[in-house]
Amino acid sequence: MRALFCIPPSELNARGIPIDRVYGCNYGFDYKPAIHLLAVATWARDVLGWEVRFLDCPAEGLGLRQFQEFVRGSRWDVVLHWATYLSAVEDLAAARIVQDVWPQARAVFMGTAPTWKPDEFALAGESYCLLGEPEHTLRDLD
Repeated sequence: MRALFCIPPSELNARGIPIDRVYGCNYGFDYKPAIHLLAVATWARDVLGWEVRFLDCPAEGLGLRQFQEFVRGSRWDVVLHWATYLSAVEDLAAARIVQDVWPQARAVFMGTAPTWKPDEFALAGESYCLLGEPEHTLRDLD
């Protein structure tokens, strides 16, 4: 399984600055590594044996254009997002960008926002919400 764990470019949110993905309650005041998504990516790599790419666009300095080029130049079976209340719009936009290029790529949303309102994360292509703790549910994607 080729899996992209994705934090999209900040141009996809209304403020254009990175969103805190640990607590999910502020825009860019104190950028922290996305430890929740990183933990799930590590589980997928080490326990499930997946090929994993952890893409943190704000941390890697990738803007929207570079993200779109990255998507066109790579192919993933599944793209996973850790969505908070503030990041939901940009996570959905990024998932749509991927599915426009690779319609067969499954979009998976985890975190507080899809756990709270999973219906808001339904896409035209294949999309899933992993509610609560996602590590064990990842096996079902294989």
